[in-house]
Amino acid sequence: MTIYLVLPAYNESESLVPLLDKAATAAGSLSAPFKVIVVDDGSSDGTASVAMSHPLAARGMLETIPHRVNQGLAAAVRTGIEAFLSRSDSDDDIMVTMDADDTHDPKYIEGLQKAVSAGADVAICSRFAEGGVEVGVNAFRKLLSRGAKVFMDLIAPVSGVKDISCGYRAYAKPALEKALRVYGERIIQTIGGSVQAELLVKLQALGAKVVEIPFTLRYDLKRGPSKLRMTTTIMGYFKLRGIKRAAVLEAKLRSAVVSSPPDASKTLVLTCTYNEADNIERLIGRIFYFLPGASVLVVDDSSPDGTGRIVEKLKMKYEKLHLITRPGKLGLATAISSGVKWAIENGYERVINMDADFSHDPAVLPDFVSKAFVADYVIGSRYVRGGGTVNWGLHRKILSRGANLFARFMTGAPVRDLTTGYRLISLARAPELCLDDIEAKGYGYLTAMTCRAAAMGLRIVETPIIFLDRSRGESKMDTNIIKEAVLLVFRLRKECRACRRTNG
Repeated sequence: MTIYLVLPAYNESESLVPLLDKAATAAGSLSAPFKVIVVDDGSSDGTASVAMSHPLAARGMLETIPHRVNQGLAAAVRTGIEAFLSRSDSDDDIMVTMDADDTHDPKYIEGLQKAVSAGADVAICSRFAEGGVEVGVNAFRKLLSRGAKVFMDLIAPVSGVKDISCGYRAYAKPALEKALRVYGERIIQTIGGSVQAELLVKLQALGAKVVEIPFTLRYDLKRGPSKLRMTTTIMGYFKLRGIKRAAVLEAKLRSAVVSSPPDASKTLVLTCTYNEADNIERLIGRIFYFLPGASVLVVDDSSPDGTGRIVEKLKMKYEKLHLITRPGKLGLATAISSGVKWAIENGYERVINMDADFSHDPAVLPDFVSKAFVADYVIGSRYVRGGGTVNWGLHRKILSRGANLFARFMTGAPVRDLTTGYRLISLARAPELCLDDIEAKGYGYLTAMTCRAAAMGLRIVETPIIFLDRSRGESKMDTNIIKEAVLLVFRLRKECRACRRTNG
């Protein structure tokens, strides 16, 4: 067992030294090795350098993970979870989180460790459990924390927990790992202080056991102003009703696949890139994490931002990572076609195409493979039960829904989501699609591919996905691509009718 202390930190250079001193003292009483991960969330006050100058760093017990810019508590906690899981080598390991402002005393880590070792999936240091105390907390903050609990009891109850907003807690590794595999990029959706309640909601949807131990919150030791964003925190709590419903549904839909991941040794994951340097390294790591045994092919159109160079370096780390570099920006259609040909030539049985910007969550890759055993063509659909979109405005929702209804009506394809790019193709049937003959360069190519699959009689299955807006980089969608896709549908109407007559 190893205990990892994860500290999300933003401009905490004044508080970090006394906190780390206490952590070093607390480590002496623990019955397990102890390591610290400081997630420096774009601090401008030298937080990272202060952390690395502490004696714990010199002893190999502390590391920092930087965010280039301040992304907020949710992103910092997500980074901490991923860092813990990537470093942990035992299911007995524990992740402890606490505030980096010296208001949480590390002496309670021992109690958290005992609670998790006794069978808890989550152990919380609670101000409101019997024996808990708050020192230096003003009336407004007391009202806010107690009000959050009352509000949550009304809209999204967290069973058996009194202190839903305290970030001082311990997590058993298996609980976090299962949550990440089920929820993927949406393990945390809210921002601000509501992230702590959201994690409890999602873990309990997976059956997690949560216990509380009393502690003393020392808010009187806090240095500097609070980083809590009041408006975003309140808005986050309002979203938790819908998030809880979705979490319960997704836990039911995906738990079986997560428990028994399919064999992906003959699967190639294809992603076509142009200027995705901000995303590509993390994406490749997530693909191999969620779909071990698979191979990955990146088709890069000589991205000016160095995407291809990053992939070339990563090939030293990942044996099953491959790269095709093309001479310029030749378009999505020919990139996918090149990737499919490469997969056939290299003996794969199926290829999964996905975007490189995290709008397609790598967590659902096992779902595609599991359905490939009963289908020739698997579509990641936003418009079947369990699917959806996150943070889309009304205009974009209407545009997407309208485009799919129009394409479905015109072509007769029995598919709810014709425009999605997240899809699996059985390579035994791929030659029948004649991908090189599709007269489209952009996203219309994806619609044409699906229409042909339906017209040729391929077995098609839709698996639910939640489409996420890209968080980094720029969208490649423009008006020319949309215009091309609309005109293509009219051509597909005639083609699909002819195919269906031919194939009876």
